[in-house]
Amino acid sequence: MIGRITDIQRFSIHDGPGIRTTAFLKGCTLHCPWCHNPETVRSEPEVLHYPERCIGCGRCVAICPHFSLDDDGHHYERTDCPRCREAARGCPSGALQFTGRTVRPEELAAELLRDRLFFDESGGGVTISGGEPLAQAEFTIRTLEILRSESVHICLDTAADGDGAAVERLLPLVDIFLVDCKETRPDPHLALTGRPLEAVCANLRLMAERGAKIHLRCPIVPGVNDDPEHLAGIGRLADSLAGIREVHLLPFHRTGAAKWAALGRSFRYAALDPPAADLVARWADAVGRTTDKPIVTPPRAQSAR
Repeated sequence: MIGRITDIQRFSIHDGPGIRTTAFLKGCTLHCPWCHNPETVRSEPEVLHYPERCIGCGRCVAICPHFSLDDDGHHYERTDCPRCREAARGCPSGALQFTGRTVRPEELAAELLRDRLFFDESGGGVTISGGEPLAQAEFTIRTLEILRSESVHICLDTAADGDGAAVERLLPLVDIFLVDCKETRPDPHLALTGRPLEAVCANLRLMAERGAKIHLRCPIVPGVNDDPEHLAGIGRLADSLAGIREVHLLPFHRTGAAKWAALGRSFRYAALDPPAADLVARWADAVGRTTDKPIVTPPRAQSAR
């Protein structure tokens, strides 16, 4: 059994309690246009291209004909080519970056357990994120079984868009489900993410009915999903399920824009400014009117995946 990941982030403090190590799986069922980890959306390996970092060494040109150097700089004829990926792996300056390495559950668990001292000291643990962990359900389950056997605290960062049978098997392996709620209304959810809302709601109900601890994480984009109806809907959803312990409002930011460009894609919200603190406070107030659950806003701008 193998899975595909994009990164392992150590000393993470925004993906659950304490100091955590977060593994980002590659491949997502949703296609949110504000995603700040766009390299996790497609399941296939990819090459990120940052031409401004090129030092002109010519290694990539010698490996693959899809790269070239001239007086105007470094160029990449983007294509799905194994030699492109080989060149990216060997780039010394970071102008080319390969993303999407394959690992076995045992290998990933061993990498994550290297930080166990920090987990034990801080009350932290491991977070499996993405992408969408449910898109690699068997790999995720096996990895978490190994970590659970080592008594590691586990968070699963998921949009809950997946097979309910997989969620059922994950329930005894996860301490906190960090569930990203993109929209509370079916039509906007489908329009923004490309996926229906029904499976998300069904899996949320399943988690809550089985006593799971859930943190609802809601990315809010000004002018896109910050209208009163959706904000009130977040509060009503949180209030309707006892398993939801906290609601996290995650304001839009542009930190992923460079990665969109490096992947050769257009970022829809490149000109959109992150919301000011007073606007975020008004969002929190609007959500709080329809729920008694704690409303959490980040100390700095961040968005859910």
